[in-house]
Amino acid sequence: MSKRKFDDEVLEYTGSGQTVPKDVISVRFHPSVTEVEGHAFEDCYDLREVVLNNGLKKIGIEAFRDCSSLESITLPPAIIEIDQEAFNGCTSLQSINIPSTLTEIGSAAFHNCNNLREVILHEGLQKIGQSAFEGCNSLQSITLPSTLTVVESCAFRYCNNLKKVEFNEGLQKIGRHSFMNCISLQSITIPSSVTEIEGHAFKNCTKLKEVSLNEGLKKIGAMAFDECRKLQSITFPSTLLEIEQYAFYNCSSLRKVVFSINGALQKIGDQAFYQCKLLELINLPSTITEIGQSIFQYCSGLREVVLHEGLQKIEDSAFRDCISLKSISIPSSVNCIGSKVFMGCRGLRECKLNEGIETIGCDTFDACPELDRVIFLNISTRLNNLIESGQQEVGNKIDELHGPVERRGSEVFISTQAIREAERGSALGVPHWVKRPNHWYVVVKPSIVRIARLVEYYEVKEATTLFELALWKAKLNQEEAQPTINRKACRIEVPGPVKNAIMQYLPPIESQPIPQR
Repeated sequence: MSKRKFDDEVLEYTGSGQTVPKDVISVRFHPSVTEVEGHAFEDCYDLREVVLNNGLKKIGIEAFRDCSSLESITLPPAIIEIDQEAFNGCTSLQSINIPSTLTEIGSAAFHNCNNLREVILHEGLQKIGQSAFEGCNSLQSITLPSTLTVVESCAFRYCNNLKKVEFNEGLQKIGRHSFMNCISLQSITIPSSVTEIEGHAFKNCTKLKEVSLNEGLKKIGAMAFDECRKLQSITFPSTLLEIEQYAFYNCSSLRKVVFSINGALQKIGDQAFYQCKLLELINLPSTITEIGQSIFQYCSGLREVVLHEGLQKIEDSAFRDCISLKSISIPSSVNCIGSKVFMGCRGLRECKLNEGIETIGCDTFDACPELDRVIFLNISTRLNNLIESGQQEVGNKIDELHGPVERRGSEVFISTQAIREAERGSALGVPHWVKRPNHWYVVVKPSIVRIARLVEYYEVKEATTLFELALWKAKLNQEEAQPTINRKACRIEVPGPVKNAIMQYLPPIESQPIPQR
């Protein structure tokens, strides 16, 4: 059958199961038609002109799919529904004006319309469906109306020339993969009405330099900004509760990350900032209780990390190969440090812990050539106070205890060599299929517990002396009105039973049980 010429007879479409010839070129709709039936013009490759009637309300599923010669279509003002894949693959379609009567654009409605350059959306639209404009490579800008609440997954994925997206207040959710691989997108401002940016939303937007997040945002999904290699800074709002895994993975130009110190952030997922090579400073909020696996691994420019009380656990490889990190202080609230956490931190010279730490995983300080010891900060400070007050004996008593934890002056520490020896010793004779014991808890913990108890004992002793001095001073104050004061007569000792009770606050060090597992 020969193809019709453009000037040939125009087909009138009346709906109601009408069969449309595949070589049709021009179509006009009868005034009575309210719906274009699904698949009605699918694969009409020569269709160039469609005149829709004013009373049309719905364009059905795949109605104009793969009409590759269709360059333009005017939607009537009565239209209320464009079903899924209605114009999928209309590769010659250049512009579309969505009327305000339409509340939802169906999934894949304009999928792979490669020449679609202009899309006009009006107030009234509430939802853009899954993959609605995916692969529209010629689309350069889009303005989303304030009535829009949801951009579904993949809605603008692979819109390679999309440079500008204007979001308006009212939008609540940016779906998964919605702007993924929009490699020309340079800047976005997320309105305060958005509560969630789902996973992969802006993944591989390789030219994205500026991202502005507003108060109201609660969650950033997995890989949301993965591979955004031009992104230079990000400031998180105080309303943010969660950053999922890989969220800023390999954002290699990211220099500045600002957390709200008074915010509500509770969780940062594994590898969230993995390989952000230019990142220099991290100040995590006190609301964070756990640092996930490999969060800052390979952040080679990271020089300073500030951790706050409230943090409880640091997972495996969290700061692995952060070669510019020179010092780290672990809060006293942390009771567990995973394996390989600081492995390969070649510039690390100082690490401060507290005696409450119960678990340190294997190889945590491996390949840290500048770090020869780990300091117990809190116990060292307390010991220093005792020594300065004249209680020199406590240092000698600590030296007599022996064990992997050592003292040098008022500094209580364990050498990294001792940690490695403890690791090896705990595994001797243990078959590979048996769960490896916690070397820290079994070997190191008892030593630091003994030292802590000894310091506590001398602190109590110091307290009784101060108590006696306070009583003496009080007596002197009472007698100061007298012409002469017998200072020796004013001296008052703590009564024997009281003193004994205070000194019995701790039993002798040797008799106290050591934690076992």
